[in-house]
Amino acid sequence: MTMIRGTKRLTALFAVAAMSGGVIGLMGVPPAGAATGVVQISALTTTAGCSRMSDGTVRCSGLNNNGQNGDGTQNQSLSPVTVAGVGGIGDLSNVTQVVTGPDNACARISDGTAVCWGGNTYGQLGDGTKGNIRTTPVQVKDTDGIGPLTGIVSVTTGYYHTCALLTDRTVDCWGDNGYYQLGTGGNAQSSLPVKVKNGAGTAALPTVIGVSAGQYDTCAVVADHTARCWGTNNFGQLGTGNNAPTPLPKPVRNGKNTGNLTSISQISAGPEATCAVLASKTIKNEVRCWGSNQFGQLGNNGSASTNKPVAVKAVTGTGNLQNIVQVSTNGGANGDHTCARTKGNTAVCWGSNNYGQLGIGNKTLKRRPVVVKNGTGSATLGGISQILSGIISTCAVVSGQQARCWGYNSSGQFGNGSAHDSTRPVAANP
Repeated sequence: MTMIRGTKRLTALFAVAAMSGGVIGLMGVPPAGAATGVVQISALTTTAGCSRMSDGTVRCSGLNNNGQNGDGTQNQSLSPVTVAGVGGIGDLSNVTQVVTGPDNACARISDGTAVCWGGNTYGQLGDGTKGNIRTTPVQVKDTDGIGPLTGIVSVTTGYYHTCALLTDRTVDCWGDNGYYQLGTGGNAQSSLPVKVKNGAGTAALPTVIGVSAGQYDTCAVVADHTARCWGTNNFGQLGTGNNAPTPLPKPVRNGKNTGNLTSISQISAGPEATCAVLASKTIKNEVRCWGSNQFGQLGNNGSASTNKPVAVKAVTGTGNLQNIVQVSTNGGANGDHTCARTKGNTAVCWGSNNYGQLGIGNKTLKRRPVVVKNGTGSATLGGISQILSGIISTCAVVSGQQARCWGYNSSGQFGNGSAHDSTRPVAANP
C-alpha cells in the first residue's frame, strides 16, 4: 500500500514504499552469478510475507492457508520457499517487484507483465476467474481477458483489490469493488482489469505517476504532484475534506481546505489513514497524514481524526518531522501504524504498537514518531534502504541485502524459522 518518486521516465522509476504495493524497487534483475540477497520486501500480512531476491526470484513464508506462498502447496512454512513459475513450471524469475494482500500476492515481471497467486474470492488475481485458490502464479490478463496485461510499471494490492500503473500513465484495477475502490464510478466487481476513470467519469484518470491501494480505497499521485483518492472514506482517509465515499477520484485537499494538497512526492494509503511525503523548496521532506487517529497513526501527538491533512510532529514533539524520503502506513483490526525512512537511512514509526510493530522494545502506543532501534536496543537501526509497514508488523531492507522485521510473527511470516513476535528488529527473510 504505497508508491512513487520521479515523473519523467516511468519505466526507470525506482521508489520504495507500500502493503501493498506501489512502485517498490523497480531495479531490474542483476546478471547471473551475482550474490543472492533481499532487495525488496513486501508488506507482511498476518499470515505471510514475501521478498524479491537479487537473482529475480521471490521467496515467501508463513501460514499459506490460501496458497499465498506460491509454492504449489497450502503447507505452512516458517522458512522461505521459492515461488513457482506460472502453472507450477520452474521458479518464478525476472521479478522486479512483489506485493502482498491479506491472502494473496502479485509480482511485476521485467517484461512489463504481472502474475498473482493465493486467494481469489473477489477476482483480485486478475486472471478472469474468482473464488478459486491459486497455489502457483497465474498471468494477469488484459481488459478483454485474451492476452496478458502489458506495459505495467508497478502493482499495488489492497485487501481484496489490485491496481497497476501503466506506461501510458493510466491505472487499471481489478477485484473487489464494494466500496468503489476500483475507481470506475460504480461498485461492480471485476476479475479482469478495468480502467480507473477521471473525476468526471468521462475518460481515464490521466498523468498518474504513482498509485497506492489501501484497504478499501486507492490513491494516486499525478504529474503536478497533487493526489486523487477514491473508495471508502468513513474515517476521512481520502483527504477530500469530508467523509463521504467516492466512486470516482477526487483531489486530496490541503490542511485548510482552501485548495489541493501540493508538492507530493510519495503517498501511502492505509486501511483507515493515508500519509504523504511533501517535498519542495520550502518544505523539507515533511509528512502529512489524514484519516483515523484512534491509535495515533497521524503522528501529530493527538487523537482526533480528520479528513484533511495534518503535519506529523518531529521526534522531539517540537516542529514537524523532516528529511523523510519514504512513508508507509498500514494496519488492521487491531490498529494502524506508520513508519518512515529518513535521508540518513534510519527509520521512525508511530501509532499502534500492540505487537511491537514500532520496533522500540515495548508495546506502548506512540502518538508521535519514535526512532526504531537495532536488535539489542543499544543504537538506532541504520543502513535502511526500504521500510514497509505490514498489518501489525514492520520490515526493512538493510545494508548487505538483508532484512529485519519486528512485530507480529505468529504465522512464521518473518521467514527466520520461528513463530515468535518481536518488539525489536530481528533477522528475517520473508
